[in-house]
Amino acid sequence: MIDKGASDLHITTGTPPQLRIDGQLVPLRTDALTPIDTKQLCYSILTDAQKMRFEEDQELDLSFGVKNLARFRANLFMQRGAVAGAFRIVPFKIVPLRELGLPPVVEELCEKPRGLVLVCGPTGSGKSTTLASMIDRINSNHRHHIVT
Repeated sequence: MIDKGASDLHITTGTPPQLRIDGQLVPLRTDALTPIDTKQLCYSILTDAQKMRFEEDQELDLSFGVKNLARFRANLFMQRGAVAGAFRIVPFKIVPLRELGLPPVVEELCEKPRGLVLVCGPTGSGKSTTLASMIDRINSNHRHHIVT
């Protein structure tokens, strides 16, 4: 996933795993997944408590890390009676705010002593990247209490 520059991994019964690369879903060159495959893949990252919660609610949002690689956000759900999942990479490396190409007002917000900042946008638009960069900038220059 990471070496291919993918932002997401989709696990669904009846198709090979698919990577989202530059906004397009690209199937991996492997066999289509069975319901047993998708359950094993998705359950492999869950604690026993998370498995119980998923089985009760039929969906689960979580995050997890792979040491020396990256963090991931995951959404597990039931699709056509089988376990499915969408996984998004959240890189360890925080991109400096100036490298994001955002308007100067974003940097100015990081200098405010207090207030509420809402970062909104569609999936994949950079909300988490923007917030991570803003928080890193604030933490580098100030001692504020930040709630996310």
